Amino acid sequence: MMLTFTDAAVEKIRSLHAKEGGSPVALRVFLAPGGCSGLSYGMTWEAEKKDADTEPSLEDVRILLDPSSTYLLRNVTVDYHDSLMQSGFDFINPDAKSTCGCGTSFSSEEVPGEPGNCETAPSHLR
Repeated sequence: MMLTFTDAAVEKIRSLHAKEGGSPVALRVFLAPGGCSGLSYGMTWEAEKKDADTEPSLEDVRILLDPSSTYLLRNVTVDYHDSLMQSGFDFINPDAKSTCGCGTSFSSEEVPGEPGNCETAPSHLR
């Protein structure tokens, strides 16, 4: 399996990509230490692919994954929701051993991570 995106997530990513000017910018999806469960999900725009990165196909938007994130995100689905109360990307991870209440961090059997507070989590695209 590989990281997948719902139609709502793809639509939002395209919208954000257009705001970036549609240049050859790629969306990096990554994991970082931190958050209340140990590993935090993150997304950011990058100009260049690194040598070890994988680039899963997502139609007209480039996605980049580093080797360690690729393995831990292998079964994750990224969704996007927009409501009156909150908008943002959701990471649905069936391999998570535990998750935090806000859904931005997790721990797994392979990599439990080092829990911290949610303020240490990387920022997400909104």
